[in-house]
Amino acid sequence: MALFKDVVEAFIASRELDPASLSRLAFWTDTLGDREVADITPEDVDQALVRLAERGRLLGVDFHAVLTQ
Repeated sequence: MALFKDVVEAFIASRELDPASLSRLAFWTDTLGDREVADITPEDVDQALVRLAERGRLLGVDFHAVLTQ
């Protein structure tokens, strides 16, 4: 079986992604990376979405730099 982080790594290697997409993938990899893809449940995704909502902001993004480009 494949770990989520391995699937994401292969996906990233297969294409060029913008920084925002990489940031989103990093969140999901941090959250579900060590799980087998087949074992990830809808409840796991719901819990991750709650964690994301509680965090309330993107990490590592300089919004000023984004807005002034």
